[in-house]
Order: sequence, then structure tokens, then C-alpha cells
Amino acid sequence: MAVLRAFYDSNDQRRFDQSAKMLTDDVAFATWASGVNGRQMMLRHLNGRISVRRFLSQGRGLRRTLPDSPPDGPVYHENRINVSGNEVKFMLEPDRKRPNGGLYNYFSVDAVLDGCRIKSLTVVEQITWL
Repeated sequence: MAVLRAFYDSNDQRRFDQSAKMLTDDVAFATWASGVNGRQMMLRHLNGRISVRRFLSQGRGLRRTLPDSPPDGPVYHENRINVSGNEVKFMLEPDRKRPNGGLYNYFSVDAVLDGCRIKSLTVVEQITWL
């Protein structure tokens, strides 16, 4: 979990080159949004450190804030952490509800490590209103 926390810390600080150093050269990255009905949208699969590095600044669920969020937007925290061997799973959950009382989307994160580097990373945005 320490590797994932360091990865998110670097992304939060917009130090994406440092974050990319925590990825293996052949890292496999997948992300999509999923509604409660199981429908998958905005699928993206990237392979290799260079491809993932280019996406870090715009990817949702790769920072503890959203790329398009205002300064007073939600801050996400790791919850429901499960570490088993070289696999780490957790949820990124917002610290508040929307001003209208609705829920912000949350993210499920699944990472496989190779030593102290991320070999695969899957981030799924769970759409709460769909």
C-alpha cells in the first residue's frame, strides 16, 4: 500500500514524472466508468510507462481530487484496503456529498505490484446516478 500511497501523493502534487517512475516499463493500465446496471463507458486501455505518463494529469481516480474539480471540491481517501501478496485493492471515497445531497462518484482501484513498482493498475469510476 505504501507504493500506491506514494504514487497518489506524487500525482496530487502534479509530479507526474516522479509518479511514472513507480510504474514498470510494461505497465498495463485500464480505466472506465461503470453504472449500477453494469454498463461500462469511457473505456481506456494503455500499455507502457510512457503512455500512462501522458494520461496521469487528466485521469479520474488517479489523484485524491478530480482533475476538473473546483478547489473546494471533494477530497478522496483510501478505504476498504485489501492487500494480498502483490495485489492491492481499495476504494477511493469522497469526503462529502454534493451540495444537493447526492453522492459523488467513487473509484475502485486494483493494482498488481512487481517489487516496489506498479505492474498493472485498474481504476473504475462507480457512477452513483446511473
